[in-house]
Amino acid sequence: MRLRISYWILPLIVISTLLPLKSLAKVPEGFFTGPYIQLQLGVMQFDDDRDQQTGIRLGRNYEPSFGLIFGWNILDELALEFDGRYSTNINSGRSEHIAAPGFSVKYNFYQFNVFNPETFILPYIKGGMNFRVAVLPGNDLSSDKKITQFGYGPSFGAGVDFLINKYVFLGIIVRYDILNYEDVRQNLDNAAPPVIGALIYRGGWHNSLGAGITLGVHY
Repeated sequence: MRLRISYWILPLIVISTLLPLKSLAKVPEGFFTGPYIQLQLGVMQFDDDRDQQTGIRLGRNYEPSFGLIFGWNILDELALEFDGRYSTNINSGRSEHIAAPGFSVKYNFYQFNVFNPETFILPYIKGGMNFRVAVLPGNDLSSDKKITQFGYGPSFGAGVDFLINKYVFLGIIVRYDILNYEDVRQNLDNAAPPVIGALIYRGGWHNSLGAGITLGVHY
């Protein structure tokens, strides 16, 4: 019996805690509207760089990344965002470069101001499209030392922004991209005999997880 009672007490505690915070969320209409820009630092998953001819992967599963987010709150709860991330890795002197631009719709589904009237905690979710342009090393048996692979697909994210004095943003973000890559082929003209149109990087659908911290300004 005591175990069953404890299951009912926990949600009651959560609800009783959130209700007074909800009352603190009321702000003048238009308080959050306007543009903002954020710097993002984190990691980006990119494990789709296995050379199909040698079986060798170039980088790590997760690479450090940095980028920018530009957004505009058209409503207090709703914003449009454009963002871009960049990551690079050098392995045995062979570098790869990954650019990831995208756009999304962001929804702040709750607004807490628990510190002072202009400091807010803004949990959010967002969804949109992400694109990848990866410049990868070519196969050693090809005269082309660099090749490019393209990908695209839906992107989903969630996080928390801390808005301090209506101007300074601090935040945490987690995102999940589902990307469709094209096959990349090369002519292995230095092989004996030469091979035409050898598959180097396999395409198809791949998952990409990312996370990071953000710092920015709301105007």
